[in-house]
Parts: sequence; structure tokens; C-alpha cells
Amino acid sequence: MADGSIQILACAKENSGDCIRRGTVHNVDKTSECLKNIKQRLQDVVKKNISKVYVCIGGQSLHSVLNTVSRDFETETKITQEIVDALYEEDRNLNISDYWLMKIIPQDYYLGKQRQASSSSSVVGVVSDKLEGSFLNVFYRHSFYENIKECLVSTGFKKVEYMMTPIVLGDGLLSMDAKRTGCVLVDFGKDTTSVAVYSSKLLRRLAVIPLGSGNITKDIASVFRIEESEAEMLKCEYGSAFSEKDVAEDASDKIYTLSDGRDINARELNEIVEARMEEILINVEEQIRRSGLKASEDLISGAILTGGGSNLRDLSKAFKQYTKIGEEKIKFAKYVNFQVNTKYAEAKQADGTLNAILSLLTQGKEECAGDIIPEEQGLFEEVGRTPQEDTNEGKGRDNITELNPETPEEEPQQEQTKKPGKFAKWFKKLGNGIKNTADKLVSPEE
Repeated sequence: MADGSIQILACAKENSGDCIRRGTVHNVDKTSECLKNIKQRLQDVVKKNISKVYVCIGGQSLHSVLNTVSRDFETETKITQEIVDALYEEDRNLNISDYWLMKIIPQDYYLGKQRQASSSSSVVGVVSDKLEGSFLNVFYRHSFYENIKECLVSTGFKKVEYMMTPIVLGDGLLSMDAKRTGCVLVDFGKDTTSVAVYSSKLLRRLAVIPLGSGNITKDIASVFRIEESEAEMLKCEYGSAFSEKDVAEDASDKIYTLSDGRDINARELNEIVEARMEEILINVEEQIRRSGLKASEDLISGAILTGGGSNLRDLSKAFKQYTKIGEEKIKFAKYVNFQVNTKYAEAKQADGTLNAILSLLTQGKEECAGDIIPEEQGLFEEVGRTPQEDTNEGKGRDNITELNPETPEEEPQQEQTKKPGKFAKWFKKLGNGIKNTADKLVSPEE
């Protein structure tokens, strides 16, 4: 809308736990069925055909690769826009087997032997014997991309544009000032944790760590031999990402009773939670380091944490411990920073889980709803007959129940993740321990 707000006319969701894993389509048929159900339910409300969609891509395999392209000139040469464009086109040829190049983000340009970064506009017209440009290339596994395309075709959707979830989130949650002075946006999801580092108004690094808050839930369920639903409750109600030593000793006396009558110790619960969160945050810190920026010095605007996993108690203390970003610079984005007008209570849920989809709505520029859906004729209504002629006949329409809008249903070789050391003893107890599940994070070409 003109004032920057959005209006949600219809809302629907489907449980995709058995067809989407780590943010990627695992089962094409089941995902297509979910999309068809959502499409039908939305159409029932808006009374229009929904034929086009904007697609947000995230999840495992999405990552950035920094590439440098240079031109040496025999004599001092005036840099033209054509020369700058030629560097961009050469970077476009960067290829990683089995990966699709989604986006190129020009970074900095350097003239001659100078190492002072410049923008593309500032180098045009300058005389130099060399021009060097750096580009951030964002890749996504091609097979995952093909699965998405197949789902869209099966559902009857036409794609308007593919976008990247971390970048869309950055546009929806971060101010331009935060991007300029430097910050890291971390989205703690169920199966993955996305990291986007910004500086000088540019995205400097993007990575998706294949570990999320759901791994904590599975760890708890495995150790205490309980259902994941109960483990999720324990994590959300009592779990802590970080415990001070004296507080941890005080908590050792707390006992929680499981549904089967067994008692567990609060300290033991939090050791499990902290161990997995330690692994996640060690890898977050590693991605910040690989951006070439120092978290404590270059990220003036600190860290912005979002996603359902960001609701874990004492997460800011744990984040400070492993990234060295001061707790006063750690902020939580529970909801988008623009106005959302809707009658759907679930669309107002301020827990960080809706930020991506709401931010995506602001990116839409093209109408996705088509023609108005006409009222259906009765199955037994004959053309030319009047309603009076149907007095004793089954003239009814299809028995279509309107949904209540208030209550809709619910690689190549890659980087090795770093291993935590604080709870090594607990890892042995877990059995398999927290293995190197994130051993395929980004491409070796980096």
C-alpha cells in the first residue's frame, strides 16, 4: 500500500514436515499436494483464481561465493562503464557443478595498486592501468531448484520471481543504517540457521547452516526417550541456551516430571540444550569471520536475531559468549517493522516465525490473483430450467464447506562445521553424539 503497510486478505498453511526438510523440497508429490490445498483454500476466501506466485528460496545449500575479476591495461586507460560491465559479465561465467547461480551482488572495485575500495560509479572516468572488481555470487543446488519448479507446474502456478529468504528478511527487518554500519542477521529456524552479514549497505556473506532448533528437540527426545512433542515443550518451557555457573548450580535442584512419571534434572536438560546451541553458534561465528569482518569491531549495529529458535531463553548471553558481540548490541526481531492489516490473528503472531513470509509480501509488484471465480451451477440444474421447476428435485450445488478464515489448518564437498568442546562428556552420553551433521555447508570453490 502507499503508506508501506500490507493487507492480508486470506491466510492458509499446511503441515509440510514430511515433505520439506532443511528448507528444501524432499517429496515433490506431497509438497505439490500441500500447495494445491493452500491454493484452493485461499481461492475459496478471495473468490479469485490464484495463478502467479513469488517464490522465496532458502534452506540447505544456499550460500555465497566471493569472486574477483581484474583487467590489466598496457597503458593508463580511462575506466568506462563498458569496462565495468565487462567485469560483471566475466563473473557471470563463474560455475559450480550442480549449482544454479541465483544472484550476483557487486561488491568493491580497486584501481591500480590502491587497496581502497570504491563503488562502480566512482571508478568510471578515472584513469588507471588496472581495474579489479569483487562480486558476491549466491548459489543454490540445481536439483532443489528443479524440485521447486516441478511443484509449481503441478500446482498450476506461474512463477513471477525467485527471491532469497535471507535477503528478503534483511529488507524487511533491517534499517539502511544498520546495513551501512555493519550487522549480522541470524534466522534461527527449525532445521536450518541462516546467516547474512551486511556492511557498507551491501550483503557481504550469506550461508545456511544445516542445524536448527529442531535438532535441540531431537536431542532431548533421544536422551530422555520421550516423544518429540514433549521434548519441544521441555525446550520451550524450561530450556536455556546459556547458564551462568552459579545459576547452573542453583538449577541443579530443580526437577521436572515427564508424562510417564519419570523425573529429570534441570541441569541435565540445559546441558543438552546448551551443547547443541553451542555447535550452532560456533558455526555462526565462523560465517561472520569468513565475511572478512570482525564481529566486535566492524559490526557496529551488532546482531539481529529472528526465527522461532530465537525465542530460546538466554540466547543473547550465549550469542555474546561465542561471537563476542556485546549483549547491548544484540536485538531480537519478533515481527516486521511495517504495518500489517488483517483480521487473521495468526498473521499477527509476534514470535519471529512469520517475518520471512510477511517480508516477501512487501516485495510483490505484480498482481497474482486472476479472474473472479464464478458461482458454481448446481450439479443437477439443467440449462434453461427455472428454479420453480426444481421444487422436488436435487437442485443443490456441490457440498463445499467454506473454511473459517479465523482458524485455518495448521553436494559438492563443503565446509566442516566446528565442534564444541564445553560438553564433550555429554556428547558421549548421547550415543552418536552431535555428529558433524553440518559437514556440507558451502562449496569448496571458496
